[in-house]
Amino acid sequence: MTHAKLQSVLVIDDDAIHRELVAAHLRARDVTNIHMAADGNEAKAQISARGSDLDLILSDLNMPDFDGIEFLMHLNGAGLKAALIFISGAPTSVLNAADKLASIYEINYCGCLRKPLRFDALDKLLDRLPATK
Repeated sequence: MTHAKLQSVLVIDDDAIHRELVAAHLRARDVTNIHMAADGNEAKAQISARGSDLDLILSDLNMPDFDGIEFLMHLNGAGLKAALIFISGAPTSVLNAADKLASIYEINYCGCLRKPLRFDALDKLLDRLPATK
């Protein structure tokens, strides 16, 4: 199967093991640049430094100094072309709220996956992404 060519991905999660597992999966899909952030401040710095080069942001919804709703507000109007996928263990009501909010903001929101992450579910979302660059 042909995959969308992702060149630059930002993985945001306060769990270092989860970040590394996602990064390993992305490397197996031939992603060339994987950037990581452990909290909201690091995420904002990464986006500020690399925003226009990012193809995809994979983000947890609940982390120190940061929650998904605040993150959506930060991304709204930022003009990013990067696709956004949430990966979270948050309650379903929180996931649904993030889903609804993301769909009305001016971002390229692609969906939300539950933790523990099933990589086949992630691949289904990634395979629907349009070709980049």
